[in-house]
Formats: sequence, structure tokens, C-alpha cells
Amino acid sequence: PTGSKTELNNIVVELHVNDSGSLSGAVETLETLHPLIVTALVADTTLTGTVQTYSQLTFSTMRSNLDGVNTLSRIYTLNNCKIIA
Repeated sequence: PTGSKTELNNIVVELHVNDSGSLSGAVETLETLHPLIVTALVADTTLTGTVQTYSQLTFSTMRSNLDGVNTLSRIYTLNNCKIIA
């Protein structure tokens, strides 16, 4: 039955912005999208009824290369999500 089995997991959301044209433009794009993404991730704390709770939302920003394209990446993690199975 639903809710009878729970486990803790981290949920990761990755955002990659092409920085080949302009690093400052990529930073501006990340900073513009950041509050929208954070709001969306924390607005529904149950993620449509699949998560009972989580401990915190963290994020990190790094440069990377995705399939040969230089990107500026922001990785969001919902830590210790109590998943309802």
C-alpha cells in the first residue's frame, strides 16, 4: 500500500547553460533562472505526493563540458528526501 515503505534519497536537478558565447551572459542567465527554479522546487514540498519531507535544498555552480559544449552548470540537490513508495 502507498506510504507503507519509505526511504531516504537525494533528488538532483541540473541546469546547464552554454557559455561559449559569453561567460558573463551564462552567469546572468543562471542568476535569472535561479530564483524561479528554487521557488518551483520548494513550492510543492511533497513533489506531488511522492516525498514526505526533505532536509534542505543545496546548490553548486561549476564550469563543465557537456557533449563538447562548454557550459556553466548549476546543480540543485534536495537532500534526504523521504520518498513514499
